Amino acid sequence: MLPRIALTTILSSTLLMLNPLKGQPVPQEDPLAGFKNFFEIGISVSAVRINTEFTRFQTLKGDFEFRKNHYQPSIDADFSFGWLINDKSAPVIWRVNTGVNLLNRNAELTDGTGRDLLLSTGYLQVPLQVGLRSPLKFNTIRNYLFRAFEFSAGLYAATPFMQKLDLKDNLDSKADFLGFNYFKFGLIGEVAFTAFSSSGNGHKAGLRVSLDFATMAKLSETEYQLYPYYYSAGLFYILINEYK
Repeated sequence: MLPRIALTTILSSTLLMLNPLKGQPVPQEDPLAGFKNFFEIGISVSAVRINTEFTRFQTLKGDFEFRKNHYQPSIDADFSFGWLINDKSAPVIWRVNTGVNLLNRNAELTDGTGRDLLLSTGYLQVPLQVGLRSPLKFNTIRNYLFRAFEFSAGLYAATPFMQKLDLKDNLDSKADFLGFNYFKFGLIGEVAFTAFSSSGNGHKAGLRVSLDFATMAKLSETEYQLYPYYYSAGLFYILINEYK
């Protein structure tokens, strides 16, 4: 279940879109039509599940099996920059973005003796996404904010930077820094709702999903040889944005 406090924070921030930005001029067209690039910092809260076709691992440390059909919460940070392309022939704006996402992935598993363990891994994820921004057909301007939807999809590469395997109820062991032992690849997609003023300030929130491909590029071996593949789905909110 998603953490209650984080989920409440995102939902509360989204509700702020209904509040007026007094003193702002009413935008007569999409405010982003005059910008060429952007930078965003956001936070996301997701539910994460491992790929149930790849749950058993035989390693030098013994046999391990991940728990199937079980979701773990994750709170991630997103740093993104990109470019905007205004399509003069249609009321849409194309966008291309990349950046760095800091992910936390947890998974429950058992060893050969039946002990319940928890694998925690931190990942650096680099996405490359292409999308478009489409104004709402009705009520695009309300409370001095211009409403629009954004859709994007793309690929990503991710590499771990730290990991620890511990008893589920004892999380005091030290994490191991992996030093980019392997790279994962996958798909990522987003649907977002935005409400911006004429200066490009406002709110952006939406749904993000991702899935790992069942393949990777291994550069060196890890201690336990555990390489789960993940699915995730969750909400995100952009805390800081800047358009130029």
